[in-house]
Amino acid sequence: MKKMEEMDVARFLFITDTHIGADPIGWHQQPAYPGHAEELMPWLVSLIQDYAADFVLHGGDIVHHCTEENIRLAKQLFSSLPVPMYLSLGNHDLDREDALELWLRMAPEWFGGGQPQYDILWDACVIHVVPNHWEKDRPYYWGKKQEPSYTEEQLNRLRSSLEYKDEGKTHLLSIHHPIYGVPESQTGLGKIIHPVPADFTEVVERFMKEFPKLRCVLSGHNHINT
Repeated sequence: MKKMEEMDVARFLFITDTHIGADPIGWHQQPAYPGHAEELMPWLVSLIQDYAADFVLHGGDIVHHCTEENIRLAKQLFSSLPVPMYLSLGNHDLDREDALELWLRMAPEWFGGGQPQYDILWDACVIHVVPNHWEKDRPYYWGKKQEPSYTEEQLNRLRSSLEYKDEGKTHLLSIHHPIYGVPESQTGLGKIIHPVPADFTEVVERFMKEFPKLRCVLSGHNHINT
């Protein structure tokens, strides 16, 4: 058996919901400090170095509103990272009609192949970044609705990627909307927080069952560790 240091491994940091530019902070379940992002960057760099991380994956809502100013601020903040960073777009990242165009023009390095849906290919894993939509008739736009969904084109691309890429590797899926709500056993509130539409949960669960090599779903949105 190979020693751990001899095995093919991938180490990455997953962060989400930084909401850069939020003023006021807005809805949150845990203490939020978007105004302290600059102070936290050296700590993030030290984590990358301590764990020898290969890259950082941001799970979405990197900014609070999609504006050129906020995107420039986010790029300035994360430019200090010593490793590549990738972005899985969240709802706050898409709160204007031309949001996707703006992201791909201003921060193309955070997306594989210049597309919002892409694969991160690493030595020991493949991460399928597939941002969910929020309004079923308006892809890559959030106008305050909470209707998580995928288009058939997205699902076909994901299935094709799972069928033909890197059988020997661990596969992960990165989305922004969780596939389960926050259980009452965690919050003590006597109800599920952010219950998820059954059809969205079923779509993701179906892929997990069809492709056992898909071992993990990474998400954000709820502003709480889940």
